[in-house]
Amino acid sequence: MLVDYSEHFWGEKHVGYNTLYENLKRGEDSVQELSSFVKDRISIEEDLFKSLNKSLIRVNQYINNNGAFVDSWRLTKGTIELYCDIQASVLKNLIDLSKDVIKYHDDLVKSRKRVKTQDVVDAVNLMQTTTTCLQKAKETYQQRCAELLAMKNETQSKEVLKMKSKVAKAHEEYKSYVEKYAHVRDNFEEKMLKSTKAFQAHDTAHLQQMKTFFTQFGRALDDAHGSITQVTGDYRNSLQQIDIENIMVRFVEEKGTGTDKPEPIKWTESDELLDDISSNITSQPSSSNSSAIVVNTTSNQHQNVTNFIDLDSPTWTPTASPLEIT
Repeated sequence: MLVDYSEHFWGEKHVGYNTLYENLKRGEDSVQELSSFVKDRISIEEDLFKSLNKSLIRVNQYINNNGAFVDSWRLTKGTIELYCDIQASVLKNLIDLSKDVIKYHDDLVKSRKRVKTQDVVDAVNLMQTTTTCLQKAKETYQQRCAELLAMKNETQSKEVLKMKSKVAKAHEEYKSYVEKYAHVRDNFEEKMLKSTKAFQAHDTAHLQQMKTFFTQFGRALDDAHGSITQVTGDYRNSLQQIDIENIMVRFVEEKGTGTDKPEPIKWTESDELLDDISSNITSQPSSSNSSAIVVNTTSNQHQNVTNFIDLDSPTWTPTASPLEIT
């Protein structure tokens, strides 16, 4: 071990224990931060999972339309289904991680309460108090000695004796604090050595656990991204294998209207109905009262015949009107 806590948390103010304890509480804050971060990530992944399912529903509708790209949509559907499986796995891993982090935070709070034992706290407080009193006693003793030294030429022996009494009292007080300090120091050092080892063991385990949590988080994302990359590559390769010729063949097979082309139609002598009709009309008796009717009938009949020929003979084009026939 490169670092030894028992060598680095002493000092004149004896605040090493408090520093280690505050660091332990900050460890709980770090766990809480990680927990919040993982929860936020779970929310993001859940939204993505919902979005993938919506896309899957939409793609199913496109497949049901049975359009030209139905094969592409089927490949897309299979790929999205794999994405959904991958996403479900990511969510499961992150939810499991979140549960572990929350449980660890609760355990960490309990362990902190066990670390902070009252006897160590008392030893630290006593060391701080004793050190302060010792310093004051030392300063008082030195001050009294200086005052007595200043009175060396003093003629009034009463004042000198009084000052000597103060010096003796300060001396005894200072000496008693030195002796007390030795005992308090030994107890403090013993408690601190045990505490620093406990804190170091706790921090080692805590840091390792946090590293494990972050590694789990990174692995969950890495596994998902690796799988997505593989699935996406397969999807791209499958799309490249689609033959547009096959798409057109399927379209012809499913939507084709037949292979029989229209037969050609030629004009024959049997189609000369107009001449027969005209001759029949001319051979009928005429009168002044019926001539107009005959003319109108001929015109109407000719028009009907013309329409009939136009409908039944799309390749024939009339070349003369009834008025031009003589």
